[in-house]
Amino acid sequence: MYYKDDSGHIRMNKKPASYSALVSKLCRASSIALLMTTAAIVHAQETAISSQKPAIKSEKIAQSLLQDIARVGDRLVVVGERGHIAISEDNGKTWQQAEVPTRAMMNAVFFISESEGWAVGHDGLVLHTTDGGKVWTIQLDGLKFTRKLKADSIPVLEAKLKELEVNKKAAEDQLDGMDASEAAATNSADNASSAAEDSSETESDIAESDVDAADSAHEQVEAMVSELDDKIADIESELSDAKAALVNTVANPLMDVWFRDAQTGFAVGAFGEMITTQDGGATWTNVAERLNNPDRNHLNAIVGQGDLMYIAGEAGHVFRSTDGGKSWAQLESPDPENGSFFAINIISGNEVFIAGLRGVMYRSVDRGDSWKQITETLHKNINAAYFVDKDTVLAVGNDGAFFRSRDGGRTFQENIRKNRLTIASAAAAANGDYILVGAGGVEIVPPASL
Repeated sequence: MYYKDDSGHIRMNKKPASYSALVSKLCRASSIALLMTTAAIVHAQETAISSQKPAIKSEKIAQSLLQDIARVGDRLVVVGERGHIAISEDNGKTWQQAEVPTRAMMNAVFFISESEGWAVGHDGLVLHTTDGGKVWTIQLDGLKFTRKLKADSIPVLEAKLKELEVNKKAAEDQLDGMDASEAAATNSADNASSAAEDSSETESDIAESDVDAADSAHEQVEAMVSELDDKIADIESELSDAKAALVNTVANPLMDVWFRDAQTGFAVGAFGEMITTQDGGATWTNVAERLNNPDRNHLNAIVGQGDLMYIAGEAGHVFRSTDGGKSWAQLESPDPENGSFFAINIISGNEVFIAGLRGVMYRSVDRGDSWKQITETLHKNINAAYFVDKDTVLAVGNDGAFFRSRDGGRTFQENIRKNRLTIASAAAAANGDYILVGAGGVEIVPPASL
């Protein structure tokens, strides 16, 4: 099994024995999405058929690998591996498995009301519920969605390739014409130089100047041909990938989902995946091109408050939109050297909290224009943060890392859970207990125990 280490590299699982045993037992049919890996992308194609089968009922769902938790009124909803989704009506003490039409790993869950919510995961799946999480339906089949996108892109790429080839041929013809002109200009310059020995050097200077100008123009056209060659190679590669995807379709896992209202929502994921809906999920559109993300870095988290939205991702990427996701500005990263961000939260209108690789945490009071680092000493990847209220903040991460702030996220009390298993997400139950979910399933932490 693969995971992302503290430097952000993808490696075989080298976690403690208890963690490795759990992962190898539970994840034979899926991989850990909270530490996104390339293996997960390959695995998506292998399990495409089985992922569309209903989730298998399990009496031990609260002990399985869970990726996210949401509080919906007094109810708790968790999502995780093998299509596991469960609800609790008693503050996390007991859990009832939901009816789910997939066995794919589900990575995130979001509710816009006490009845309506969405969950996203591997195979580019979007699930939908209208009864508070008891029954779910597939709203977007990522494999079909990706296959259609690739099919639609083929004629566009072919037209672009043809245009580039025509432009290259024109540039090459121009070069051939220049070669002939330069040869004539060189002869003229030589003749002028000989004549200049018996008269003024003006004619020779003019001729040599013409040769220099011709050489410069020639170099510019040669550079144009080289640039066109590169573009043609890129389009040919993209076209080949698109055609191959029609047979072996792989959909990027979705890592997070957020809805502004019952109609408008966004989901982000691996390799720069970003989709949006304007009709409650009935149809989805790929809008990855709205971001300045040419390297297709993973997008790990999305959050919003009205038209103000943020995305946090790999390689220190942070994006902000102030027009409801129509356009995005890439913010100056507070941690461009140390890697990825996995969690981002809006504290208030201008205040933002962000956390990620090696335990880095930052706060901003100006919508991400500047950042102040928060001190911590555990240096464990932080996977999620949860604002219980304006003062109490929970942050959770790898190797059992658990942080609590009582001053709005300015300082944190540090804790390592005894099982030292990775914690993927957290929430506060209606009775005030903290509910942690991750590699060890569900853990209830009474605040008084800290």
